Amino acid sequence: MTQRYAQTWVLFTTAPTVAQAVAEYAGRMSIEETYRDWHHHWAVRAAVVTLPTEARVARLIGVVCLAYTLQMHLGQRVSADPVGQWRRAQWTVTNRVSWFWCGQRLFDDPGYDWSDCPAMGEPGAAGGGPSHTRARTDLMEAA
Repeated sequence: MTQRYAQTWVLFTTAPTVAQAVAEYAGRMSIEETYRDWHHHWAVRAAVVTLPTEARVARLIGVVCLAYTLQMHLGQRVSADPVGQWRRAQWTVTNRVSWFWCGQRLFDDPGYDWSDCPAMGEPGAAGGGPSHTRARTDLMEAA
């Protein structure tokens, strides 16, 4: 049976199968997201243009790579943690946000008070307890 798509795309590729070509093309989204994160959220290009030497550009890119890695790690932890998933659900209705974006929210989310989280109740309360409090503490310490 032939699979139908809403849009027709033409991909020129050396991949041996259609499935492999589509999978490889779908992988480009992570590259696109990284480009968007660096150039739009952090304005790396604008910062690099003003630097006077190649050595300073290299140092800045090194620092950006380290910070990006840390922010991605934090975003991944938030996305994997049940308490973080509760908060992430408040940030988006489609659940289509990158780990970078989730990591950034740990630093600039105006709703940093997570006390209204159902999992953050008093010990012994329904949905609350020490394990969830520990998870909340772990997330906040990771930030």
